[in-house]
Amino acid sequence: MRDTDAFFEKYHAKNPHVYDMFVKYAREVKAAGHNKFSIWAVANRVRWHYNFEVRGTYKYKISNDLLSRYSRRIMEREVDLVGFFNVKRLKQEAAAAYDLIEQ
Repeated sequence: MRDTDAFFEKYHAKNPHVYDMFVKYAREVKAAGHNKFSIWAVANRVRWHYNFEVRGTYKYKISNDLLSRYSRRIMEREVDLVGFFNVKRLKQEAAAAYDLIEQ
């Protein structure tokens, strides 16, 4: 596992409700008629929720480094959101593809 992957898994294990919020807001966007959307925009909606709508001592920081992992995880697990986010090839995927070409 790469560092970002490990960071994501640790963060997700401690904060599974953040994933739930990503899914909730992605579904709201889809219900509004969008077939594709930005994980970054959904992340900022989740940030808004935790910073302004939730009362209490919630202090969630969501690193932009995690967004590519959230988009992939959501599209892997949520049938209605498959293909909803545009994703770029991860560095390790690009390196693996290069290694195949070189062989």
